[in-house]
Amino acid sequence: MAASTVCELCDGLEVKTARAKPHDQMLPMEEKRVFGRGHRGYVEQDYRCVECGARFTFSTDKNNKPWTLWRG
Repeated sequence: MAASTVCELCDGLEVKTARAKPHDQMLPMEEKRVFGRGHRGYVEQDYRCVECGARFTFSTDKNNKPWTLWRG
């Protein structure tokens, strides 16, 4: 697969809600990052798909999209 091509499991993940879980082929890349505390805080976690190699960041920050595909 080309670097810009994602598998069927990853396709459309960017438009899913914050309640959407990573699919079974996505593995965490490192520890979760916690920003702030309490109801104003949020968490970010990076994932890599073992099927297509796509990398995503999941964020609970209300000002960010829940799922962001790494580009480039």
